[in-house]
Amino acid sequence: MNVREALWAEFARQAMRGIPHAAELARADIRFANDALLFALGLGRRYPGERLLCLTLGTGLGSAFIEAGQPVAGRDGVPPGGLLYAEPYRGQPADGQFGRRGILRLASELGAGAAGGDVHELAAAAYSGDPGAAAVFAAYGRRLSEFLAPYVAAFRPRRLILGGQIAKSASLFLAPLEALLRSVGGFAETSDRVMEHTYEGIDAVFDGTRSKT
Repeated sequence: MNVREALWAEFARQAMRGIPHAAELARADIRFANDALLFALGLGRRYPGERLLCLTLGTGLGSAFIEAGQPVAGRDGVPPGGLLYAEPYRGQPADGQFGRRGILRLASELGAGAAGGDVHELAAAAYSGDPGAAAVFAAYGRRLSEFLAPYVAAFRPRRLILGGQIAKSASLFLAPLEALLRSVGGFAETSDRVMEHTYEGIDAVFDGTRSKT
């Protein structure tokens, strides 16, 4: 199914029923973009002159490389598609290693966390002083830093910015990433305004085409 055409058709049907604004939407410029890319484009507006490596850590691994506010792909060490989720790490795609499934698998490997527990419960245990839970996040940070090292060395971002649910527990695993970014004169930080930056990224996608929207 062509989703864009399906939306136009549905808005046209709604317009015939007198639904407010449906006629305008039936003529709208509809575009699609990855949510991690939109997050990164929004951040690119905040840091227009910098190279950024932006990650969303949640269900999986979202990513985007940004230079001068625009996405980068296929150069300076960036994968051809500009995304890291399918890149290999320890013989497996990174998406399954650094999202929710990866942390829970790591917890199982290290014998930490109660059966059926989730990442937020594991983080709460780590913050409460559970050494096993803390060790999971420490290992997660080391592995994420190891995975990112060649991309950081080649792309040399000024900032590595983390968003997403897992990033809310970044103080448990950020130290190796901070050290990695310092090696190229950069910074590692987190953002707790993911939706705000994502909407700024949506605006960036349409920037310069207001007459078509």
